[in-house]
Amino acid sequence: MQTETAAPASAIVIAVPSSGQNINWKESVSDQQGHFTLQGIAPGDYRLYAFGYTEMGAPEDPDLLKRLEGSSQKIRIDAHDRKVVSIRVIAASALLE
Repeated sequence: MQTETAAPASAIVIAVPSSGQNINWKESVSDQQGHFTLQGIAPGDYRLYAFGYTEMGAPEDPDLLKRLEGSSQKIRIDAHDRKVVSIRVIAASALLE
């Protein structure tokens, strides 16, 4: 899957399967124009999350991600898909609530 986003430079973008199993998560960092690419994603339903860059990396707590679902974007990936999406960045303050 190839994606394009309005995220700022160095945003961490993760694709989390709807099943919630973190073993299948994919992660990418956006470039200076806010573009990112996620490759090798198996077909299925996912939620895309974008976080401002932190040294900690993307949150891996399933409960936190569940709480932030309203700030994520739901996406369906089919075999051989190439998608262009726009996603907003989740504020760092949302991680502390």
